[in-house]
Amino acid sequence: MAILMFSLIGMPPLAGFFAKWHAFLAAIDAQLYVLAVIGVLASAISAFYYLRVVKVMYFDEPVRKFAAVPAELNIIMAVSGFLIVTYYFTVGSPLANAAHTAAGSLF
Repeated sequence: MAILMFSLIGMPPLAGFFAKWHAFLAAIDAQLYVLAVIGVLASAISAFYYLRVVKVMYFDEPVRKFAAVPAELNIIMAVSGFLIVTYYFTVGSPLANAAHTAAGSLF
């Protein structure tokens, strides 16, 4: 869950960083500087909320005691987190390049 929240914040090298990077670069290339600044400010404000969820989940004392997570579920969560992080570099980047080329032919 923390990896997903960090990706939503836009921390490198997670996929959310590259999504925001490309969106802000497209705004700057189109000379929409105000939109890019608003996007960066909104991203910074959203980071507060996402980090708060991570803080509550991992650092605050629980209100009630929870049952332990089975080892199989821990393995599944670790593998899922790894696949989410590496997905962009293996599949996402070539797919993004192909989409960029296809979109370039429209303009």
